[in-house]
Amino acid sequence: MELFPVKKDKSGNPICTFIYYSGIDLFSQGNKAVFFMDAVLNDSERQIAFVPHQKAVEPAYLPYCQITAADFTSSAKIIAESKNVAGRAVIGGLVLGPLGALVGGASGIGDKKKAIVSNYLVINYHPHGIDDEVKAIVLEIVGRSARWDKFLRALKERIPKRPVSQYL
Repeated sequence: MELFPVKKDKSGNPICTFIYYSGIDLFSQGNKAVFFMDAVLNDSERQIAFVPHQKAVEPAYLPYCQITAADFTSSAKIIAESKNVAGRAVIGGLVLGPLGALVGGASGIGDKKKAIVSNYLVINYHPHGIDDEVKAIVLEIVGRSARWDKFLRALKERIPKRPVSQYL
């Protein structure tokens, strides 16, 4: 038995909360922006349900047989902010006098860089009735996405294995 198993809904289906990022047309229409949503692995229906937390937006469903892959990815964004020369000079002057003001002001020259990392769950699938096209659903992993790694493992177990062809 796992110490922290995947979170389950009332019916015992694995569930995880994400922020919708892209890939579900139903959630991107008009002014009905979907933010938080639950992804539910519904084994009795053999599909994954994307249930928005907003009651005005209908859920979307994706059968397991249409899913080709699911994986984790991340992206980093570097933000540069300029340092406050005047503020550092004032603090340096208060602490160490005129020399401190000079050193404090000099330390404020340049930019401060900070990296922001965003993590995503990407689900690739074939649209209904079109086997030669692949689309992707991108869900952002946030603090509320507790045990997302176990959810991803459970999802991968439900993806049907495709036969590997010897032909290129």
